[in-house]
Amino acid sequence: MFFLIVSLFLYNYVHTFAYDDKKTHPDLTRVAIAKSNIDEYLINNLGSPEGINTTYRGKPIVALLQTGSKNEDIPYRAYNHFWNPIHNEGLDDGGWGWISENNFWYKIPVYWHFTGLPNRDWAMGEAQDGTSLDDCGTGDHSSNNDCNAYSWRRARDSYYEALINLSEEIRNQNFIFFYEKFGRVLHLLQDVGVPAHTRNDMFGHLDFTRFEGINPFRWGGNLYEFCVKKKLEKDEGYISDLSQNLIVPGFTEPEHYWDKEIYTGANPYVTLPVNGEEQSGLAEYSNANFLSRCGMFTEDLPFGDGHYFPYPKKSSVQNMPPEGITAEDGNIDKVLYLMKDKDGELVERFAQARYMWRGLSLRLGGISRYYRLAFQLDDKVHESYAEKLIPKTVAYTAGLIDYFFRGTIEIGIPDDGFYALTDDPDAGFTTVKLFAENTTTDGEEMNDGTVELVVKYRLSQGDPFTNAYSNTSGEFFYIVASEQNGVTSIPRNEPVELTFDLSGTPIPLWATDVYLQVIYKGQLGQEADAVAVGFKDIGEPTPIDLFNNMDKICFNGVWETAGSSGLIAYVDNPVRGGNDNGVADEYDVYAHNLQDIYYRFLPIGQPIQYPSPTENHHHVVSLGGGSLNRGFYVLADYEFNYTFRTSIVGMGGDPWDHDDMEFLHTEFAIKNQMEFDGAGYVRYVPEFYAFRGVEKWGGIMTINWPYPDPNDLYACPYEDLE
Repeated sequence: MFFLIVSLFLYNYVHTFAYDDKKTHPDLTRVAIAKSNIDEYLINNLGSPEGINTTYRGKPIVALLQTGSKNEDIPYRAYNHFWNPIHNEGLDDGGWGWISENNFWYKIPVYWHFTGLPNRDWAMGEAQDGTSLDDCGTGDHSSNNDCNAYSWRRARDSYYEALINLSEEIRNQNFIFFYEKFGRVLHLLQDVGVPAHTRNDMFGHLDFTRFEGINPFRWGGNLYEFCVKKKLEKDEGYISDLSQNLIVPGFTEPEHYWDKEIYTGANPYVTLPVNGEEQSGLAEYSNANFLSRCGMFTEDLPFGDGHYFPYPKKSSVQNMPPEGITAEDGNIDKVLYLMKDKDGELVERFAQARYMWRGLSLRLGGISRYYRLAFQLDDKVHESYAEKLIPKTVAYTAGLIDYFFRGTIEIGIPDDGFYALTDDPDAGFTTVKLFAENTTTDGEEMNDGTVELVVKYRLSQGDPFTNAYSNTSGEFFYIVASEQNGVTSIPRNEPVELTFDLSGTPIPLWATDVYLQVIYKGQLGQEADAVAVGFKDIGEPTPIDLFNNMDKICFNGVWETAGSSGLIAYVDNPVRGGNDNGVADEYDVYAHNLQDIYYRFLPIGQPIQYPSPTENHHHVVSLGGGSLNRGFYVLADYEFNYTFRTSIVGMGGDPWDHDDMEFLHTEFAIKNQMEFDGAGYVRYVPEFYAFRGVEKWGGIMTINWPYPDPNDLYACPYEDLE
C-alpha cells in the first residue's frame, strides 16, 4: 500500500517542469524577442508602428508570448516536452530507483514509467509518419496532452486569420490566439536546451528543490532548471547578461531548430558553429555536450537502450585540480571537478566527483551502467552548463522567431504610376494594381500559393477635401480581395503585377489612414503553407486638380481681366510699338480656354511619356477660364508624377496660333492619418490652397504670360486674385 501511494504521488508530482514556467521561460522568451528581428518585421511588414509594444486588449505582444511560454507547462502536456535526437523519439523513461538521494524521501524505492509524444512532433503538430497531432476540433484544449491545438501549424493558422479577417475585433482575437500558440512553441524549443529533456531523463526531474507554497507538486524538479531559477531570482539580468554575444541560427526548416539531424552520435563536433554559423539543432547540442542526472556516461549501454547516449563519454573529460568551495555550513570543502575538454563543447566544471569517487570509479569501471554513481551535478556544474546552454537557447529561440517572421514582400507602384484611380466619387476605387516582389532573404521562393490584398483604412466623418477639420472613425475598416488573374507566385528580382477587383467593396473616396498589405500563403522555401506579408503606407485619396487661370493676366504687376478692350488697346498703341490695328497681335493678352486635356501617370524615375488621345489615364473635354476641374482622384505613393497635355483655345478674337501645352508635373499625395512618432500618435491633416473661391490641392494651374516680362511668373501676388 505504501508503494502504491508513492507511485500515485509520483504520477501527479511529475507534470514535468522544464525551465521554470513562472520566471525562466518568460525571461528566455523576453530576451529572445529582443535579440530577434520581430520588432522590425511588425513595423515594416504588419504596419504595427509600435512594433513589439503593440497591445491587444491591453496586453503587449511580449506579454502575450510570455503567457504562451508559461501555459505550455500545464499538466500533463509536459510529458510531450522530450526529444531524443539519437532516435528521434520522445519520453520513454522507466525503471526502479529512488525518488531522491537528497531529500526527505531518501531511498524510497519506486518504479516509474513515463511516456510522451516527441517534443518536435508535438510542436509541429504532425508526427514523423504524417499523422496529425493538432486536429483537435472545437472546445478548450489548453491542457490536452494527446492533441496540440497550440502547434506551429495552428499558430500559423491563427496568424493568417488575423491578417485577412474583416472584423477588427476578430482580427485582434486571432492575434491573441496566435501569440499564445507561438509562445507555447517557443517554450517547447527552449525545453530541448535542458539536457534532461534530450537524454530521456524523467527521473532527473524528481529531486527535492525547496518548499514553495502549499502545493507539494511545486517542491521538486530538475536541479539544473532550479539552479537557473535561483540565479534569476537573485539577478533579473542573469539571462540577459549571459546572452550578449549570440550566433542566431538561420535554418531553412522550422524542425531544424530542434534537430537538424546532422549529429549521428559519432560526430559531436558538428554541434559547434563553423565560421559563425550553427550547424546542428539545439537538441543535438544539449544531448551531445552535457549530462543529466540519469544520463551520465551511458555510451556503453546497448544502442536500443532508452538511455544510450554516445557522448559525452568517459574519455571526453579530464580531472581538474581540487578547488575550495564554500559549503552550506560555511566551511571550505575541497571539491574535484571533471572538465570536458574534447568531443565538442568545452565545459570547465562538467561533473563533480563524489567522495570516494576514485574507489567507486575503479570498482564500477567495469560495470559501465553504474559508473555514473561516482559523479554528481552540483550548482557549480549547473552554472557552467547554464553559461553555455542559456545563450544557445536564447539564440535558437530568436532564430525560430525570425524564421516565422521571415517572409517579406515589397509592394511597388505599377507601370501605371498609381494604385487606383476613380472619376466617380460615389463609386470609390474599384480596382487596385500593384507590383509585388519576393524580398525574403536566403533565396527562398514563393512559387505556389494564394495571393490576397488587404486594404486597411479609417473613414472621414466629413468632407476630407476641404480645410474644415473632420474627425475620422476610431476603428479601422478592412477590404480583402484575391488576385483576379490567377497569380500564384511572387518572384524575386523581378516584380509581378497583381490586380485586385474591389467592385464589391470599393475603397471609399473619404477613406483616411489608407494602408495596403499583400498576403501570400503557400510554399516558401521548404515550408508549405507559410505566410509572407508586404505592407505599404500609401497616400490617401488625392484629387488631381486643374485650375484654368487664363481668364486673368498679370499686367504691369496687377491682375487684370484677360482680353479686355483696355489691355488690347494698351499693347496695340503705336507709342508702345503697336500697329494700331485694334488687335493685340503684339502680345497675347487674351483669355484662353483649355480643350482636350489628357493625363498620363508614370512611376518616379521612369522616362517621360506624354499622353495622347490613345495613351492616357484620363481625359477632360474642356475647361473654361476661372474654373477648377477636379475630375478624378488617385491612390498613389506620397510623391508621384504625371504628364499633362492640352490644346489652348483663344477667346475674343485672339489672333494667335497656340501650340499644345505639355509638361511633367510632380505631385504630393494627401496625408490624412495618425502616425506614431515614438512617444505618441500625431494626426496629420491636409491643408488645401484657398484660391479664387475654391480650395484646391496642388495640381496644375495654367496662366497667361505676364506682361511685359513673360519670365516673371510671380510679378503679381496670387493671393490678390479673388
